[in-house]
Amino acid sequence: MVEAGLEARFQELSLDCLEQYLAEHQEENLHLDFKTLAGPQFRVSNDKRNLAKALSGFANSDGGIIVWGVDARKNSDSFDCAGSLKPIPGVASLVSRLNSLTSDMVNPSVDGIQHRVVHQDADSSGFAATLVPRSDAGPHMAKAGLDRYYKRSGDSFLKMEHFDVADMFGRRARPSLALFHTIKTAGTKHVGDRTVVLLRVVLGIENSGRGTARAPYMAVKAEPPFKVSQYGVDGFGRDGLLRLASHDPSYVKFGGMADTVIHPNTSREVLTLVGDYDCSASPGIDLSVPYELTAEGVELMRGELLIRSDEIIEALERG
Repeated sequence: MVEAGLEARFQELSLDCLEQYLAEHQEENLHLDFKTLAGPQFRVSNDKRNLAKALSGFANSDGGIIVWGVDARKNSDSFDCAGSLKPIPGVASLVSRLNSLTSDMVNPSVDGIQHRVVHQDADSSGFAATLVPRSDAGPHMAKAGLDRYYKRSGDSFLKMEHFDVADMFGRRARPSLALFHTIKTAGTKHVGDRTVVLLRVVLGIENSGRGTARAPYMAVKAEPPFKVSQYGVDGFGRDGLLRLASHDPSYVKFGGMADTVIHPNTSREVLTLVGDYDCSASPGIDLSVPYELTAEGVELMRGELLIRSDEIIEALERG
């Protein structure tokens, strides 16, 4: 899975960013590596080996971004940092070449690798970038004649020791959890000159990761106009997880035992919020629901679900 912050940085890369790297002497780090090419279009074996090593190292670690066309030089502290820009001829063709080479550079292949042109000049030269996500399907061996496993440490790619590889073979695939919601309406009524709709918002947990989520937990802060429905998610008073006792009355909490699981690429409805919504207000009123979400071995996530007024109107129109 690609971390949201890493993908955002990859998509936002521009020529201005690269020039800023130079001005600030940006150092290579755990998630950033600068590379130039020894020859055109990866025809030189050293370039292929560098690509294979980087794909293996980032995938076996915490993921990272390779920026092609930035020459890195050691600073006074012996850290590699951005030293100069070296535009790559035919940068669009370079990206096509990267796409064709990627699957042959590591074994097993890494899902989610992306390549893009960062900037292209009128003469077709420019800069490119590669996004390598952290992988739970590893370890990934660098090919291109290397046949070794690598990891990212600081600003370097290091050969993995036997115990590193053994640990990765035993690494458990992790779940990736997110809150999902479905909006339904149960008719309208008129209160004075206002039109009020009865909202039903079903909240649940979605697992898009490769690992099974065990003992899932969800808490919501049901602020006006919402309250947790006494009829549950099935209409007969049953919620998707057990209601938990809480010393914090502002949150309603739900959880599962160790044998309660959400399998990869599945979801589980947990609770229903109900409330009256004034749909005649102009401009429309957005609603928010603070929440907490976790499972065994998953870091607690806190967020706020925003339910936009146009979503509510669309749900009302669907009936």
